[in-house]
Amino acid sequence: MARIMSRSRPVIEGNTGIKFSEIIVIGMAIAGIVFGVRWYLDYRHSASAALQEFVGAIKAGNIGNQYALIDEHDKKNFFPTQQKYERDDTLAHGYTERIENSTIGPEVKDPKNPDKVTIPLTLTVRATAEGKQLYQTGQTQTYSDRIVMRKGGDGNWRVLLSESIDKNTGKLHLQEATPSPSSVF
Repeated sequence: MARIMSRSRPVIEGNTGIKFSEIIVIGMAIAGIVFGVRWYLDYRHSASAALQEFVGAIKAGNIGNQYALIDEHDKKNFFPTQQKYERDDTLAHGYTERIENSTIGPEVKDPKNPDKVTIPLTLTVRATAEGKQLYQTGQTQTYSDRIVMRKGGDGNWRVLLSESIDKNTGKLHLQEATPSPSSVF
């Protein structure tokens, strides 16, 4: 059986062998990677990321991380030691493993101070199970606060609790939730 041979296609000079549509896809992928890396590097050092870390520390009951994320002004005036923060503030361990959902809003910069932002924070907290049967513990309550964050001297964002409290009640709305029964509050 004879083989049928056809003429080979002529080689066009300057052709890479990639179609135009493939070039567009590759360009979009590179742009996506560049924007993703830029977003990741910027977000890690943002006030929202620091607030998310603080909420995570509250949820986990990690008092050391909570205290590390409190502004130096509050540490100096209200909580000079971590033990005082643990003893005097319900945020320290009053809501461990009870925060079901957290929503952080967009950062609002302070026009007078570029190192200060206010971030709306909404937390859904599960009610305590004290004195209830297992099937009665599904009630939740939602609390909204406006958390003030300030950039410290080291360039990291910290929670400024003294300016975040509600002026009428003297505490965060989250602190209106009943603390966990195992806490000392």
